[in-house]
Amino acid sequence: MSHDLSKLYVRIDEAKPDAPLVDQFSELGAFPEFNNAVDDNEIKIAILLGDIDSPFIRIRDRETMLRSIFEYLQIPIKTKSQIEFFNEVLHYKHIRVIGCWVRYIQILHDTDWTDWVMAQQTYNFLLFQSQIPKDKDEGDDKYLDRRLKIQANIKKIGADLKAIEAKLFPDSKAAREAGLYEMKLISTYAEKYAEENTAI
Repeated sequence: MSHDLSKLYVRIDEAKPDAPLVDQFSELGAFPEFNNAVDDNEIKIAILLGDIDSPFIRIRDRETMLRSIFEYLQIPIKTKSQIEFFNEVLHYKHIRVIGCWVRYIQILHDTDWTDWVMAQQTYNFLLFQSQIPKDKDEGDDKYLDRRLKIQANIKKIGADLKAIEAKLFPDSKAAREAGLYEMKLISTYAEKYAEENTAI
C-alpha cells in the first residue's frame, strides 16, 4: 500500500538505502537515541509513530496502526523473535524504539516539549507536597489553607499538562509512557552527575 510521507519532518522516504539515517539527517545524528538504534527500521518506526504528519497516526487503534507501519516498512511479523519485537513496540517495552520516538517528538515540538517536562516536574512536586502530613506546630486552619493552595495548583497544572499533551501525543497512554521514559533519563543524569562529583 502506498502512503504519502512527503510532509514528514525527516523525509525517510527520500533516504538513500546504502547509508544509515543518522549519516543522512543531522537532526537524527545529533542524538544518542538514534545512534544507538540497531538498524534504521527502529528509527523509521519511531518517526512514523511520532510525526504529526505521519499518515499512520490517523489510525486510532495502536495495534492496527503499528501493523500498518510494519507492513509499509516490510518488517515481517512471523517468527517468535519478530512477534516479540512487534509486541515490545506495541506495549512501549522496546527501549530503543521508545527512546527514538520520545526524542523525535522533542525535536518536532521543542518549546511545547520543554513546557511539558517542566509542568510534569511541577505537578509531581505538588503531589509530593500534598502528601506531607500536618506538622505538630501547624494549626488546623493553616494546614487546611496549605492543602487548598496545593489542590488549586495541582488542578491548574494538571489542566496545563493535559492541554500540552493533546498537542504532543495521540492518547494518555502514550503521554504516560513518554513521561516514564523522561523520568528515567532525568534520574540517570542525576545519578551520573552525582557519581562524577562525589568526593571520597
